[in-house]
Amino acid sequence: MAAVREKDYPADAAPIYLKQADAAVAATRNGRYEDSVDLLVKAASVMRRIDAGKEFAGLLEALRLKYKIKRNFIKLIEQKRKSLYVS
Repeated sequence: MAAVREKDYPADAAPIYLKQADAAVAATRNGRYEDSVDLLVKAASVMRRIDAGKEFAGLLEALRLKYKIKRNFIKLIEQKRKSLYVS
């Protein structure tokens, strides 16, 4: 649904991607967070398009704190840093 809304209504797509990413991280037990982080990368891209990149950074930091015990998730976020954070 988010991908459909993203083109014409990016402000509608970002919360969907964020919610899906949060749920995916919460459900992951085996340390494979690639899909979750890919959703976050999409959310970051959409939020930059609507000039809300700094807001996304705050939301991402909140997820980092929420899931700080999931070391593989945090490690993957660091690996994707350029795609996630505003330069």
